[in-house]
Amino acid sequence: MYSERSYRGNSCYTAFLIACSARGSIEMMKLFIDHGIDINRPNSIGIYPLEMACKSNKLEHVRYLLENGANPNVRSQEKTPLIKACERGNMEMIKLLVEHGADVNFTANDHRSPLVV
Repeated sequence: MYSERSYRGNSCYTAFLIACSARGSIEMMKLFIDHGIDINRPNSIGIYPLEMACKSNKLEHVRYLLENGANPNVRSQEKTPLIKACERGNMEMIKLLVEHGADVNFTANDHRSPLVV
């Protein structure tokens, strides 16, 4: 459905990923979720919406995704959402992810742990 529509000029960024990024808004995310988007589905190169929100350092986007069923224990080709939050040094986001079940021992593909970021 909407998850397959690509942002012009960059085929790996879906409209929903843009909504979850710094360019997006809660209202945009709500529209997609209300129309049945799978918030735990990665794009064609393995980026998850929750990871995008963490990478963009958007606490409210992360909160909204988690409250709507986003899995905090997903691993993209690069990292986990918790590792992204640790890299940003966003303690509120780290706490929120852990409160929603993020596993502090869940490592990235390169075996990096959020505990050593």
